[in-house]
Amino acid sequence: MSENKKYYWLKLKKDFFESKMIKILRTFEKGNEMILTFLKIELHSLVNDGYVYFENMLPSFEQELAVAIDENIDIVKLTVETLLKFGAIKKIDENTYYLTIIEDCIGSESSSANRVRKHRNTEKCNDDELQCNAEMLHCNTEIEKEKSKSKSKSRDREDKKTSAFSLQKKAEVLMCKT
Repeated sequence: MSENKKYYWLKLKKDFFESKMIKILRTFEKGNEMILTFLKIELHSLVNDGYVYFENMLPSFEQELAVAIDENIDIVKLTVETLLKFGAIKKIDENTYYLTIIEDCIGSESSSANRVRKHRNTEKCNDDELQCNAEMLHCNTEIEKEKSKSKSKSRDREDKKTSAFSLQKKAEVLMCKT
């Protein structure tokens, strides 16, 4: 049985790179790296709906985050400090940070929801009929019926073989007696 995966996404606004904060970040010496780090932090927070947690595995939040997103510690420190000043990240408590600008930019769905959505998109909309994906599903009784049909066919073949074999044996016995 396949596992039910969950997919997440991050939507960027069309004017993301024209926003004031991103333009200011780009003026920094390592601004492009900071923007990339910011996007990685956003992606890292998707699973927790915009929250990033410090689990005290390393001495500081920035060090732990740098390891989690695979970025340089100095860039992560600079990015977090700058985003805190802009209000893009809010420190909730010593172990919890929240990305305030991510609220309307995240979403998720399970793999089965994705499959159903794709199925609905491929079907034409009929106002009178309900759409379902029953054609895609096979219930156990149908599978068992198919198995029993194939078993009965193989039994019939075996019966024919054994009856032909027994007739041949009887004929040989009769020939030997005469």
